[in-house]
Amino acid sequence: MISESIPQIPADQQTVKPCRRRFLDEFKRDAVRLITEQQYAFQAASRIPGRFR
Repeated sequence: MISESIPQIPADQQTVKPCRRRFLDEFKRDAVRLITEQQYAFQAASRIPGRFR
């Protein structure tokens, strides 16, 4: 059988592929506005509470 030749990975070593984050268009517009109009650095804009949720 083919399945017997494939080694099993122990449960504690298995990894789960992280889900890709999705952002609403409103969020994207707000982020661009902070960076372009208010001269925020990308890192500074990303630290504003509630802005990137």
